[in-house]
Amino acid sequence: MIGSAASFTQSLDPVGWAGLVVAAIVLIAALAWASLRVPPRLLLGLALALSLLQFFGPLGFMSGALFIQAGLLPGLLVQYRLLLRRWWPVALLALMVWQLVSVAWSFSFGSAAYGVLTSAALLTFVLLTLAAVDSGAGLVKALWIPAPIVVAQALLIISFRAFPALEETYLRSSIARVLSEPGVDVLYAGGYENVLDPGKAGGLLLNGNTASLLMALCACVLLAAALGEAAVNRTFVGIAGLALVASVATGSKTPLVLGLVLPVIVLVLLVALRRPRRGLSMGAGVAILAALVLGAVWWVRPSTFDEAVRTTQERFVLWGLVFEQVPQHPFFGLGFGNWRQLMVDRVVNNPQLAGDPTLRVLPPHNLLLQAWVDAGIVSFLLTAVLAILPIVIVIHSLVAAKSEPILSKVNLARCSVLLGLCWTFLHGMTDTTIFSGDNHTLGWYGVLVGLALALRSVDGAADRAESIEVTNQAAPHGR
Repeated sequence: MIGSAASFTQSLDPVGWAGLVVAAIVLIAALAWASLRVPPRLLLGLALALSLLQFFGPLGFMSGALFIQAGLLPGLLVQYRLLLRRWWPVALLALMVWQLVSVAWSFSFGSAAYGVLTSAALLTFVLLTLAAVDSGAGLVKALWIPAPIVVAQALLIISFRAFPALEETYLRSSIARVLSEPGVDVLYAGGYENVLDPGKAGGLLLNGNTASLLMALCACVLLAAALGEAAVNRTFVGIAGLALVASVATGSKTPLVLGLVLPVIVLVLLVALRRPRRGLSMGAGVAILAALVLGAVWWVRPSTFDEAVRTTQERFVLWGLVFEQVPQHPFFGLGFGNWRQLMVDRVVNNPQLAGDPTLRVLPPHNLLLQAWVDAGIVSFLLTAVLAILPIVIVIHSLVAAKSEPILSKVNLARCSVLLGLCWTFLHGMTDTTIFSGDNHTLGWYGVLVGLALALRSVDGAADRAESIEVTNQAAPHGR
């Protein structure tokens, strides 16, 4: 086993604990006041800005931003309790409760606490988005607060990719220990993150793949908000474009694939809803063209796919290790923190996970398998529901709006929400992120879920109005 240093809480003396408790009480009181008194759009904007900066400290990934976002939830549950009539927030609350229960068989209380905090923070963003939309205030005013930070993050990614020495200067600086993830302090002393690769860049993040997801989600939220206005907000469209450029500049292959494939699939869907035969022909043509392009690339330069093949093989090894454990722990999973212990034991003897075993303790790289590993079958099922059903809601909304022009503003806004939700899900199926991404992305993902749930409410109201109108027209006159 790999030894670890004493944690922050283990190093506290009685005076330190007393100070920590007093600070927690003051923070809880301040957050309770804010959640009950501050307008939801202002809270949403500030919380999104915090999600980009995080302010990491001695508690690892449990950052200052995460504590504040999760701490807003109790007051919001009181203030907006009527919003809990929707199924999605209830399902997320159920996941939080189960994550608390799973502490009983977890190795690491801190890992379990992190899971609960991320779920609470995510629910905070969903409720704030629903409240902002329901109040008629919209999202544009809220998004003006984090927009400058999105621009700064995008420019940092592009600059760091162009000038790796500049990125190294930042990563070695003291400010990086606050704004970047835990581990940045040992990055050049035996640590490893993929931003050390000159072909990768993460801005404030240490993982270029996660940075690409963050920028993609920022772009989708900004586009959805811009297109939801009476007059398109061109500033937000421009920032969204910059964020997409930054997503590609991270060096991650995901935006090159999903950034091309997902919009084409959505376009084919929109066409098929209106003209099924044309949509089928269009889809078949796109599939054949994609196969020809991939075949040509393979023929001309086979080495292009070497890295993809290597990482895919690595994923299969990790997934195989998870499936080995299912017969032994089918209901409860391994518990938070126990996967690391398993990996430390197994990675030394596994040639497919090459490198120093202290540096190659990898998570399962699949959001559903990660959910099972952490808290068992209940967590797995709830995670699947929470990740997939918002996508289904948006697709249902597109089906209900098939009479609208394909490129109408409303349709494009729905498509932006759909792209963000699908991007997060597909990214998490082969990477280290949970179903909402990570600390940085969960707020932007929460906004997209809130917009999806708001779409369902709007579509449901329209369906009821149409039903009433039809009933009135069919009723005998004079009644």
